[in-house]
Amino acid sequence: GINFNTAIAYTSLYNNTSGLTNTGVGGCSGDQNEGGIDNVYVGFRSGYENVSGEQNVFLGNRTDVTSANLTGVSVIGSDAKATTDWSTILGVNYTNVGIGFSDIIGGPQARLDVWRHELGSFFYVSNPTAVKIENDDVDVAGVSGAGIG
Repeated sequence: GINFNTAIAYTSLYNNTSGLTNTGVGGCSGDQNEGGIDNVYVGFRSGYENVSGEQNVFLGNRTDVTSANLTGVSVIGSDAKATTDWSTILGVNYTNVGIGFSDIIGGPQARLDVWRHELGSFFYVSNPTAVKIENDDVDVAGVSGAGIG
């Protein structure tokens, strides 16, 4: 029958037997997927270990999961891996994430770095457990090393 899968590159979605609406772009992308549904794999060996997980997005070479059947993960950045359902992973452990840093010399300087261009200031968080930024108010919980400049 029609499964609406798209595979572009050597062994992309190679083991798919019953999976539906998956897209694999890059060598070995989604290679181990057998029955997963609604997954997107972009990059060499992206999502390689995903066998039956659903609604996942893998963007970058060797982005992956640590369990064969996770659901709802978004993994972005080479070698990044998701370990739990419904999580978004940006990069590996030493990655700094910047929001609003397009064309800012030096880039993000902390694990989470938010540039507030309209005010000419920045907000950085080194070890966040919760951060909420709304208009000019900043609420930080369980943070060491947070600051506003």
